[in-house]
Amino acid sequence: MPTVHQRKRALVIGIDNYHSEPLKYCVNDAQDLTETLKAMDFEVTLVINCSYGEFFDEVDQFIAQITHSDLTLFYFAGHGKQMDEQNFLLPSNYDYDYRHSESKYLSENAVNVRYITKAIDEKRCCVTIYLFDCCRNNVRTRSSDQQQGLSAIHGLPETLVMFSCAPGKAAMDETYNGRNGVFMGSLLQHITKPHNHTEVLLRNVARDVKNQTNGFQLPYRTSSFTDSVYLISDKQENLAEVHSRRPLKCHGRPCDRCGHCRDWRPCGSDSSDGLPVYEKRACVTCCGARYAYHDGHGHLYDSVLNGFGSSSICTCPDNV
Repeated sequence: MPTVHQRKRALVIGIDNYHSEPLKYCVNDAQDLTETLKAMDFEVTLVINCSYGEFFDEVDQFIAQITHSDLTLFYFAGHGKQMDEQNFLLPSNYDYDYRHSESKYLSENAVNVRYITKAIDEKRCCVTIYLFDCCRNNVRTRSSDQQQGLSAIHGLPETLVMFSCAPGKAAMDETYNGRNGVFMGSLLQHITKPHNHTEVLLRNVARDVKNQTNGFQLPYRTSSFTDSVYLISDKQENLAEVHSRRPLKCHGRPCDRCGHCRDWRPCGSDSSDGLPVYEKRACVTCCGARYAYHDGHGHLYDSVLNGFGSSSICTCPDNV
């Protein structure tokens, strides 16, 4: 029997602006996941480039709002480290100078994952999902008791934990679509597909990441789910169109001049493949995707360059 939950809540954190080791795609990943989760009826708190104090404040506020009947999702994209089998998430102002042992600095200036999991576990949510998309590149350390990446997390009831790479390894700060990291690019393709419970969709994500990186990066997950958990209901089946090859059913506002949807506007930038990037206007009904690429011949593409619309977007010069 599928697990029944009354509400879906998510805390999504993405950090690019590190002092010594800045990243490229974490903020994009957090923003795009937020848009997708909202389209799936999640209540989402999005946090970008937070400092140590802001990180704790946002976590505490989020945990104060969740209840035992919630499906709770926590996502973090940024740098992470493990020390003595404990996991730490690095805030934007983490700035170790390498002149002394990092152990004390890490424990006082990074967020211990155990703090988050313990506080959420005490709420006894019916379902909890953790997605850790870190570490994104090599974070140098001097002491032998520290490793890049995160270690495995076990022992939490009705909880699924997924890491974008194997314990103790680093996730690639690379992109195959010009916007998202490898893990998020795959997750966005699968998360809105109906009829697949969570463990199936994340297994598909792991397979795609492994194949795209030629085995260099292998996502790792553990689960204590006792029932199937579905993130998307049958009523939301059309969301599968966002990151698939199926035609987009556009119900946006028509342009008076061309009759095509004017709920997309040019961003003024191009993708890595040279395609003009369009952004969906806020609070519109076009679809769940936030960004799309236009090939100049009437075709729209989603963030992984899969065609999902034909001649449906307004490209008039005044559509700004």
